[in-house]
Amino acid sequence: MRRTLLAGAFALLLAACGGGDQERRLTGTIEFPDVEVGSLVGGRVVRVLKQEGDRAAAQDVLVELDPAEWQSHLEEAEALAAAAERELALLEAGPREETIEEARADAKRAELLWTISTKGAREEEIQAAREELRAADVAVEEAQREVDRLTGLARKQVEPTSVLDTARTARDTAQAKQAVAQQHLKLLEAGQRPEEIEAMRQAWLAQVQRVKALEAGARPEEIAAKRASVAAAKARIAVAESQLRELAILAPADSVVQTLDLRPGDLLKPGVSVAVLLLAEQPW
Repeated sequence: MRRTLLAGAFALLLAACGGGDQERRLTGTIEFPDVEVGSLVGGRVVRVLKQEGDRAAAQDVLVELDPAEWQSHLEEAEALAAAAERELALLEAGPREETIEEARADAKRAELLWTISTKGAREEEIQAAREELRAADVAVEEAQREVDRLTGLARKQVEPTSVLDTARTARDTAQAKQAVAQQHLKLLEAGQRPEEIEAMRQAWLAQVQRVKALEAGARPEEIAAKRASVAAAKARIAVAESQLRELAILAPADSVVQTLDLRPGDLLKPGVSVAVLLLAEQPW
């Protein structure tokens, strides 16, 4: 689109062939191409940096919108991407040896529970189970205290969150062992019905399958799916970054602001023109 900037008279002085000077006055209009600018996302105006009649160089900021909401979208997308990348790294690296050993130990305990449920228990076995439960209770208390301590330090950024994550994993493992010890003692003291014995057997078989799965590592299709999740998360980051860039309404080229009627606090709808700029190129 082209707009009329001004209309008026301008003079052209021409030298007459006969030696005398002759002045000719012509009238007309001068037109400049214009462009309308706005934001694809909209939002609340926080700053207006140009006014009508101001000159603007290419990429000068005309208006800034509040970034708070869109910044939170970016941070959320970055957190999801980081989590997906960590999960992918774990899948590609395979389970740690200590994780496999813990699974094997869980399978042995499940097998022991099933065996005991089929045979009944002697008094010394019950006493040993009580001692095992007391030790498990102490381990859970100590692990929880460590989690509480590191939670406070992590909030103060004294300790990295990875240390807290390790402590939580240790706490969860201790709680799992505590639950097994409680169930073990309960079974020894009460004896088992046939359906409970079968449930114990199925639990043992499930633990055996878990050990096999850990030893085999992640399947190729699982890794491929997680890689797709990482790619999708990174795409969300790109979208969020693009939305943030839309919060600064820029001059696309050297220009003069013809219309711009905004104040801080005004709300802009997405895709709505907020200013008209006259481009500083060859006029018509």
